[in-house]
Amino acid sequence: ITIPDFKDIYGFRASNTNSEFVVFVRAPESSDMTVEISDLLGNTLISSTYQISRGETHKTIDVSKLRTGVFTFSVSIKGKKLWTGKFSVIR
Repeated sequence: ITIPDFKDIYGFRASNTNSEFVVFVRAPESSDMTVEISDLLGNTLISSTYQISRGETHKTIDVSKLRTGVFTFSVSIKGKKLWTGKFSVIR
């Protein structure tokens, strides 16, 4: 019996405009999801927790107040960091 890695049972993708950062999640069950956005120095600028449903869910985060620059994001589910990446804001 092979048990899939925790990452394999969740699907993620992100869409970024200069005013919104959207996280799309495909989840096998309902859970809490935390999204954190930080600057490159590691300072957390936005941290939000959302209830996600089984199946496909998307959450929109307002990033219109962020200055021009490069930012990191992380997505945690059930307290476990599952996805990290970078995105740019250009004003």
